[in-house]
Amino acid sequence: MAADALTKFSSAVLNEAGERQKELIRQLEQEKKQRLAQKEKELARRKQKAISSGMEKLKHDTAFSVARHRADLKKNLYLSRDKIAEGVFREVEENVRAFVGGAEYETYLRRLAEEESELFVQGETVCTARKEDLERLKSLLAGKNVVFEETSEDIIGGFVLKNVSAKLYADCTLRMRLEEQKQWFYENSGMIVG
Repeated sequence: MAADALTKFSSAVLNEAGERQKELIRQLEQEKKQRLAQKEKELARRKQKAISSGMEKLKHDTAFSVARHRADLKKNLYLSRDKIAEGVFREVEENVRAFVGGAEYETYLRRLAEEESELFVQGETVCTARKEDLERLKSLLAGKNVVFEETSEDIIGGFVLKNVSAKLYADCTLRMRLEEQKQWFYENSGMIVG
């Protein structure tokens, strides 16, 4: 009997230990599944975060690259337009120089001298011009109180009138007219960015 009771007791303890072991294994398996699920969620979250971060960086880098490329294209466009405009104005300057060598220039110079000299009636006026135009201007402005000087600048043609006492100044050079046309062209062609 005592052996039987001991066997029953031992069997009950072993059964209980077995049940307890099964319960612990089940709990460990459950905890393992939960931890794995938690780690998988954490890994998925990190992966999504890395993907999102990578996508944001890619978007930023792409936007920056596109903006820089657009700026470079715009710069190249303005440089190209500037080269074209400079080429056009070089041709215009050549044509103006040809005009100065022609017969129509004498008429132009006479008309210009008549129009501008009427503004400089009081005091002494200084007329600065190219060496080639000084004799013509002396005859055109004869009888006026004008002092003539040769310019060292490349004014192409025309003249500059200065009257200090009347505080008047007139730049009637073809260089100035050409520069004014160039400025007008740049402003009205959209080539000046403001």
